[in-house]
Amino acid sequence: MTYEFFQFELKDSVGIIRMNRPPSNAIHPGWIKEFGELIPSIAAKDEIRCVIVTSALEKIFMAGADISYLQEMNQALATGKEKVASGAKVENPLQATFSLVEALPKPVIACINGHALGGGCELALACHYRFMASDYGTIGLTEVNLGILPAAGGTQRMIRVLGKAKALPLLIEGKRLKPEEAKEVGLVHALYPKKELFEASMDLARRLAQQPPIAVASILRCVREGAQVSIEKGLEIETEEFVRLIQTEDAMEGFQAFFEKRPARFRGK
Repeated sequence: MTYEFFQFELKDSVGIIRMNRPPSNAIHPGWIKEFGELIPSIAAKDEIRCVIVTSALEKIFMAGADISYLQEMNQALATGKEKVASGAKVENPLQATFSLVEALPKPVIACINGHALGGGCELALACHYRFMASDYGTIGLTEVNLGILPAAGGTQRMIRVLGKAKALPLLIEGKRLKPEEAKEVGLVHALYPKKELFEASMDLARRLAQQPPIAVASILRCVREGAQVSIEKGLEIETEEFVRLIQTEDAMEGFQAFFEKRPARFRGK
């Protein structure tokens, strides 16, 4: 897979995505288009069992949207080229693309090796794990400082990750959190020195890649969809996935390995 704004590598069943649009990995239409093609291609490949999203740049994970892109959007709306009535349904390709990340049936680790602001924080929130450098970078949803709001899922995912009491001040004040602060509020799962961050992410990714892929995908679905519905409906989803899983070859292998006191060899079948 070859892209202009991304580097992709497959190593030890781990798909490694490195964003590479200097100087700040700023989001613009071409970036959105490529990312929107890359994520489904990863979802379709059984040999990829875990994903890492990081940056090829030294100091920036991602600093949000390209301001010129936002200005063009503003001008288009102001001149009526894309006039939208209040309350009308509007297509949001970036939001849809980040939702593809969250919906991947494989664990996704955000390896935050630099500043993750605005859209960068929103992308990290769409990932299932968030590891951050302990000695460099800040993270936050800073869009309010431009007179706008996080519109790639940030208002919704921040509330779900942190809870309303912690999330609202960060959203309204546009705070940039240092690594220790991000860890304290629960925005990131773990901190590592920058020189050790990628290898720590790979260590976890390799372990996750050994987990039964069908069961992992089912857990991801149960958690993602269950969080949006009543507990009764969530329990229905859980039962549906359990019935499906118990009939798989991986389940039979897991039972047999248990009785034979050996590590299971899951094949994703």
